[in-house]
Amino acid sequence: GVGSYNRDYNGNINNDYNDGVFAFAAGDIGLEYNFDFPLLVSIDFRPEFGGSNGYYKDNYGSDVALALRYQF
Repeated sequence: GVGSYNRDYNGNINNDYNDGVFAFAAGDIGLEYNFDFPLLVSIDFRPEFGGSNGYYKDNYGSDVALALRYQF
């Protein structure tokens, strides 16, 4: 994805005006298991890699999700 931001901060001590663009890429990796009864369990991992001129402090982030689903 690609985006832009514009941040204005007017504090008592300093005046900070910041704007720019950023880009990131993300993917999904997952495992799922189907039981003999109507239940499915899955776990997903989502790595996110980004680059910018100051919007993100770190160029890597990740998320993990666990799902329980009933099958009809």
